[in-house]
Amino acid sequence: MENKKGKGTLMPKAKFIVLEGIDCCGKDSQQEMLKQKFGDFVFIGSLDESREWTNNLRKTIFESGHKWSNMSEMLLFWAEKFEQVKEIQENLDKGINVVRNRWEISNLAYQIYGKEREDLREFAQMMLSKLEESLKP
Repeated sequence: MENKKGKGTLMPKAKFIVLEGIDCCGKDSQQEMLKQKFGDFVFIGSLDESREWTNNLRKTIFESGHKWSNMSEMLLFWAEKFEQVKEIQENLDKGINVVRNRWEISNLAYQIYGKEREDLREFAQMMLSKLEESLKP
């Protein structure tokens, strides 16, 4: 199979796979099984502590002692997610499959319904549509 310019071969299209679900429902177990079967995947977690910048963000949100407003806390979570879009897309462009622990549904479940923030639902849905324009699992 030739690429669009007629040179070389096309890489198979990489996949972006999301494991959604509540705490302790088996996402990590599924991720480990995928890792064993397909070792060529890149795995990315929500506020992944293995990345220095997300670990610092997690500490800022949860350990700073600061009482964040609902909107500020939500914006920090969205900032992390949109920053990861770049990393995910870079891997996909290289032909590397990406598996992410939580993505769209979890934002609504935890940030809106879990924290009883119905007033921010419209904002979250707008952000989800922007996210979907950037990258869709």
